[in-house]
Amino acid sequence: MQIFRYLWYYSFWLYVRTCLHFYYKRIKVVGYDKVPKGVPIIFGANHQNALVDPLLMTTHIYQMTHYLVRADVFKNPIVRRFLNSLNLMPVYRARDGVNSIKANQQIFKACFDAFKVGESLMLFPEGTHDDRWVEKPMKKGIARIALGGLSQPDSVKELYIVPIGLTYSGMKSFRSSMVLHYGEPIKVEKQEEIAENIDRLKNQFESSLKHYHAALPEKGYDYLEKVFFHNQDGKTLIEDYQTINEQSRIIDERATDEEKQEILTLSKELEKGGLKFPFPKRKSPILNALFAALLSPLALVGFILNLPILFVPWKIMKGIKDKVFVDTIYFGVGLVGFPTLWLIYAGIAYSQTSMWQYALGALIASPLSLLAFGRFRYEWDIYQRNAAFNRSEQLKQTYDKFLKSIEHLKAYTS
Repeated sequence: MQIFRYLWYYSFWLYVRTCLHFYYKRIKVVGYDKVPKGVPIIFGANHQNALVDPLLMTTHIYQMTHYLVRADVFKNPIVRRFLNSLNLMPVYRARDGVNSIKANQQIFKACFDAFKVGESLMLFPEGTHDDRWVEKPMKKGIARIALGGLSQPDSVKELYIVPIGLTYSGMKSFRSSMVLHYGEPIKVEKQEEIAENIDRLKNQFESSLKHYHAALPEKGYDYLEKVFFHNQDGKTLIEDYQTINEQSRIIDERATDEEKQEILTLSKELEKGGLKFPFPKRKSPILNALFAALLSPLALVGFILNLPILFVPWKIMKGIKDKVFVDTIYFGVGLVGFPTLWLIYAGIAYSQTSMWQYALGALIASPLSLLAFGRFRYEWDIYQRNAAFNRSEQLKQTYDKFLKSIEHLKAYTS
């Protein structure tokens, strides 16, 4: 029975991993060599991109891993059985209408049992998702589970907490990039489960995690986000987040209220003028237009071929207020919908020609045309936004003032 569990888990693991590397232009993994081998681990991460976060983490962790998710996604019995088969476990909150303390005790016991057989756990100690590049306070659950795992009868001898930083270059964007950064392992010492020890371990994890992802101070986020990410290109990796974090705190400490407000005032003027942040400015946007023109025939084919699946998540998102779920909905629908559609096209090609070469051609051309459509939209959007910007002298003058204000603030870090 155990062999079937592993076969199912890792088959799904490989399929989702492959699809994620299609959905994202680049997934950069940093520091995985630091992860201890042969011992149970609690992986704790910042939570920026809804249900995509656990999928990215799970498919870039090679040991069998369980993870805790919001209990409300388990309401449907069929969905619950599917999620349980992939080692997902519900974590309950007071709003879920149950005795959350009692219910979570059973879940924590399941976590402890997983540790005893050498399996690991993944969770998001912030307790909520947030699509901003921001530092968030941690809940105590990760420390409670860690100390509880070492206090059980026949408990494991070693247990580690490994912080994981997730930094997306741009969300709500097909073929963007992201960094998955594994931090220095924190060895959990066996000690009494009292408030003082729980707080100490939680604080140790919290202070560690912020070094591994873009984590601007929440208090000054509105203007700092404009300083560091005003021109962020969704396809370009954010790799200098440790420098950004350090500089953001220096600026926030040294800048005057008037200087901070100037950034906000100028950015609002730009937005009123039609400039949308982040704004990837280009010196020669005509090159983007030419590339889009070259891609347009294949992009049109890609749009027509893939429209049945592209329409579904667009329609679903119309009824969802929390836009953090954009990537989740598009990726989730595509995970099932696109391969099914492409196989149908391959079947049609074979039935009409009786030649496997045509079927294979249809199977290859369908995803390639989708990639072309995605790249066309990106290049054309860059061109349109820069062309509109270049036609407005007022926008250009305001943008120059905006950049000079940013340079002035960054001078505090030199």
